[in-house]
Formats: sequence, C-alpha cells, structure tokens
Amino acid sequence: MLIGIDASRALSAAPTGTEGYSYHLIRAMLTLCPANHQIRLYFRQPPTADFAGADLRVIPFPRLWTHLRLAWERPTARPTCCLCPPTSCRRSVLASRW
Repeated sequence: MLIGIDASRALSAAPTGTEGYSYHLIRAMLTLCPANHQIRLYFRQPPTADFAGADLRVIPFPRLWTHLRLAWERPTARPTCCLCPPTSCRRSVLASRW
C-alpha cells in the first residue's frame, strides 16, 4: 500500500499547533508503518529534516499548492490513499483511491 501524505506544513520556521501536529504524526507513522507499506511525503520545498524510510517528493508551486499542484500529482503518482493534515482545528482529510 502506498500512503501519500501532504507534509508541506510539517516543517516551519515558526511552528504552530498544525505544523507540530503534522510533524509528529508523520514521525509516528514512519515508526509504525509495516514493511509492506510505503509512505510518500509531498513537500512544496526541499525538507530540512530527515524522514528516513519515506519516499520524498518535492513539487514546487507558488499558490494554492494543495488544491492545484498536489491534486494534479494524485492521478500521476497513484497512491492508495492520501492524508492531508488539518490547517485549522477542523478534521484531517483522508482520501482513498484518488
């Protein structure tokens, strides 16, 4: 199973709750991921932290990154499911079979 994760908010110079939540969620998933699963992290710019065990994809785009560029990546990369951590106190979005 290929799990795609929007990691664009996981690294920030001034992290808030959303960035901290994303970072720690990704770290926990990488630790707990079974051997038959692969995690692919999507970033806007090259990550400064090491995410060992994950496939890193940097897909730059100036604006509306999640809605336009990440959405365009879905049909070409074909992850089994995708997690987009919340940008507010609402809920995470998990989409399967893009």
